[in-house]
Amino acid sequence: MLTRREFILKTFEIGGFGALAMMGLEREARSWGIQPAAVSTAAGAAGAGGISASANTFICQIDDPVSGANETGAGLGLSGANLVLTDRTGTIAGSVDEESRVIVETQEFNFTQGLCEAGLAAGDKWTIALKVSDLTLGAGDVFFNVIQTGNADQIALTQDAQSNLLLSLKVDGVWDTSCETANVLPAASSTPIWIVVCAPGGANKARAGWTTTAPSLSGGYYWPWSAFAAGNRDICDNTTGDFTGETLDTRMSFCGDGNGETSMLGNFYTAVLSKLCLVDIAA
Repeated sequence: MLTRREFILKTFEIGGFGALAMMGLEREARSWGIQPAAVSTAAGAAGAGGISASANTFICQIDDPVSGANETGAGLGLSGANLVLTDRTGTIAGSVDEESRVIVETQEFNFTQGLCEAGLAAGDKWTIALKVSDLTLGAGDVFFNVIQTGNADQIALTQDAQSNLLLSLKVDGVWDTSCETANVLPAASSTPIWIVVCAPGGANKARAGWTTTAPSLSGGYYWPWSAFAAGNRDICDNTTGDFTGETLDTRMSFCGDGNGETSMLGNFYTAVLSKLCLVDIAA
């Protein structure tokens, strides 16, 4: 008969850390020195489809097997609390596949003003990216949100009434809600998609889209704009999305509105914030 430790080791060998999490054995497994294979990503490894943490880019793999756990990323020259995505409710289920965690209504990951401004207010270029799958679509569901106290500035990435992707930007008190995809987001698809928002800099308008194309570094970019099909992308009519030097300090959230009211529903794999435009808009 196997000892308890031998049973845990055998389960890990057969089903990985996800199997241990499903059986409620993750904490005990960690006490024996067993760790999820993807844990190195939080220390800055390149694991998220080729995107690497750097002085310009923050990346966090959402893969902790412990329910209610926060996630820790790397990059943007930050440390400590500024690298942590905090489970706002303390109720997000642990990863069972060592790759993602399931977000349900009112759940979200919050982050600090320091992380927000390092990625989005350091200059006229920036990128927000999320890897997700198995979406349950719903009007108004939120993928990303941040507001300036006083409401002069805001970035809101949501679903519109038809469950198309909608990017709403408010810069110095002026809204631009024109960036809206023609195609509906994929519902209940197990194929991961990347939802990407970027400000290319200069006079170029901010834009958003979704794609099944995994990021791959080429010429300093991770996606060509052509990787986003015509109906799956759009460009703002008016704003470049330049938040240089702005205070972005309220409701900072991946997967929710920052106030626990409206969330995206589905699997969340990866969060990216960069002070670079990671999309080659000319390709």
